[in-house]
Amino acid sequence: MVGVLRSRVHDRSNDQTDFDSPEDWYRAYLEAVRNGVYLPRARTRDELVLADEEGILKRHPEWIPGRQGLALLGLPSWFGRPVEPLPEKAREAIVAAMLKDEGFAAAVSCILAGGAV
Repeated sequence: MVGVLRSRVHDRSNDQTDFDSPEDWYRAYLEAVRNGVYLPRARTRDELVLADEEGILKRHPEWIPGRQGLALLGLPSWFGRPVEPLPEKAREAIVAAMLKDEGFAAAVSCILAGGAV
């Protein structure tokens, strides 16, 4: 009985999880919202990026994978989550340090642009 139950739980043959493109997924999502039916969850990297750009992840934060899942998809650990703005004192300290050290300024600029130092 456990084997039968387990196979039913993991059987996703009826789920629409594979789309030809992120745009196909997005169209299916919009159609599901219009009709009030099951929402196709964003699963691939491109679908997640599109969902974030369209603000869908704000309504469905449970769709955001954990840190390891994000790393496997090549996404940063903070992807899809709101980033708190820096306090004014921290911004002033960063600007002051940048004015004194060109290397530090370049590193901070790179980090703020989403790159690695």
